[in-house]
Formats: sequence, structure tokens, C-alpha cells
Amino acid sequence: MTIPANSEKEALSRGDVEERLTEATVQRLFHQFEATTDFYIFRERLVHILYRYECGIFIGSSQPQKEVKKLLNRAARTASKLLNVLDEIDRKTHIELNSQIEFDSYREWQDQHADIFADRSISAPTTDEIEQSLKRLIHACQPETAGTDPRSETTAGDETDDQKPWNRTALDQLIVDINGTLRHHIGFSGIAGCYYDAVNDDYRGLLFEFTVILLDEYAPKSYFSRGALGKRIVRVLKKDR
Repeated sequence: MTIPANSEKEALSRGDVEERLTEATVQRLFHQFEATTDFYIFRERLVHILYRYECGIFIGSSQPQKEVKKLLNRAARTASKLLNVLDEIDRKTHIELNSQIEFDSYREWQDQHADIFADRSISAPTTDEIEQSLKRLIHACQPETAGTDPRSETTAGDETDDQKPWNRTALDQLIVDINGTLRHHIGFSGIAGCYYDAVNDDYRGLLFEFTVILLDEYAPKSYFSRGALGKRIVRVLKKDR
């Protein structure tokens, strides 16, 4: 599968994201929002969603979320069926399959290397490793992991046009991922995540404040103003069904 890329910008690696996300920022978010998970798991979650954000900037907008959900459901069901079949195969057949996989991997290596004295480091997964990969794939396809779970809260009175397809931008996806982080790592119920405070002419809410702090520390040029970001968060929550 070929992934289209933005040739004007070099993609950041996960290591680059880890370096840019300072320990002070993680500590501030962890303590200020009273995270209920382990600190290092919390940090890895932030690195994960920020890396997704960077990938979104590099690759561009994703497929409409309804289509993504359907495809991920199909992938999870298919992987589950294959996993069940592998569980039913006896050990002797597993050994035979592993032997064939190793042989095929060697043939592929031969096709790619004209020099017979080249390093023969061949990566050939065993059926046990394939089963583990299938389990990871099934988990990765789950809504709360993939960032496609339903919205938790919208502003009363807001309306959305469900007929219009929605392609998430990188920032939209990050907002969805932050919302998931608050629910699964902080115990946030979704109530008053982002709302407009008319008295102070500003946006408020746990999701809004968390997003502002994270973006100000990691990507301060990613939004125009607090008001624009607040409106965007409300819109994302409306559309993310």
C-alpha cells in the first residue's frame, strides 16, 4: 500500500515527538488533571496521539469516519476468524507452516539480493507471532483505541448536518484523541468538556483546558485563538459520532 505524503514537509518520527514533548509538560498535565493511570503509561499515550497528529499533518486528511469505522470493524472480524482457525490447527501443522513461511521468506530474500554473500538476515514470523499480531490488530481496531468511538458530549442546542461527509484534519483527530485520553486515563465523564462562557467571553471545560495546555507546549502555532479552538472542539464533538 502506497501512502501519499506531503513532499513539502518531512515526517517526524516517534522519537522526534518524544523529544519535543517535554517532561515538564507531561508532569503538568498528569498532576493538574489528576490522571488515574501510571505516569509512564500516560506519557506514552500522549506521545502516541501526538505522533498520530504529526502523521496526519504529513499524510493529509483521512477517510470519512463512517467509512473508517466500517473498515476497521471488517478488519477486526476477519482477523478474529483467522485467529480462530489458527487456534484449531494442530502443532504439527503449525511447524509445517512455519517451515514454509521461512522458506518463502528466503526465496523473497534471494529475489532482492544478487550477491549470494550478502547478509542473510531474514525476517520470517512464526504462526505464534502471527497470532500475536492478529490480537494486536483486533485491539488496534477497537473504537476506543483507533479513535473512532462516539462523541461523549455536545453543546445543547447545537445542530449537525449528518448528510455531509466529514474528513478529520490532523487537529480534529488530536482533539478526538485527547477526549479519549481524558475518559480512559483521567476518568473524565464527558460532562462540560468544552463550552462557551458568555460572562467571561471565553471557552471553558476540562477538554478545552487540557487541549490548550498541550497545544501551547507542543504545537503553539496549530490554532489561531482560544475562541477559534473552542469553536473547533465543539464542532468536532458534534461531528464525531
